[in-house]
Amino acid sequence: MKLFAEKGSYRANKILVVAELAGLEIEVPSFVLGKDNRSDEFRKSNPSGRIPALITDKGTVFESNAIARFVARVRNDKALYGRTFQETGVVDSWIEFCTHELEVPLCAWVYPKQGLLEESPATRKNAMEEVGNALTDLDRHLRGREWVVGDSVTLADVCLAVSMSDAYRLVFDEAFLTPFPEVLRWLRKCFDLPAFQKVLGNLKLGVKETANSGSEAAG
Repeated sequence: MKLFAEKGSYRANKILVVAELAGLEIEVPSFVLGKDNRSDEFRKSNPSGRIPALITDKGTVFESNAIARFVARVRNDKALYGRTFQETGVVDSWIEFCTHELEVPLCAWVYPKQGLLEESPATRKNAMEEVGNALTDLDRHLRGREWVVGDSVTLADVCLAVSMSDAYRLVFDEAFLTPFPEVLRWLRKCFDLPAFQKVLGNLKLGVKETANSGSEAAG
């Protein structure tokens, strides 16, 4: 399988973490956004030209969450998509929560730090408040739980944690996360897993490094 994506983007990284957890190898060829995704060859497999896109021997899967689900289902024995029909539904619920409640304000907060959007104090303030609201809900859910769904790591953990990985390095600090001790405990547990470390490196809270996260036209 080949994953066409902008290297370092959180959308690509969550797919690669899932692949590591599943024990699958995914090739990530070099890819120039705005050029390669507009080529006739690429659009034959993915008419929208959006990335990330996963090329398999039977066709193309696109949209990051769809790809992550696909990769998890390749190895159902790993239970990354839940052990039961009920768990799968709850995993999907948290993926939706991540997409709509976390990713939008996180991008508004983090992208200016990466030079991808203009800095706006009002936008930053609103984004911080919205992220805080989402983390309040997640923190409440994590009380008494080791993982977001069930008794082992799932797609829910991967999508939520990876979506926060750039914020964890670039904008989060101890003061911001103090009201969310369960979230901080859980994030550190996720980021300590070998699969996360292989893709994301050794993340440190509040270490403001230059990031290579993508601004791809993607979902």
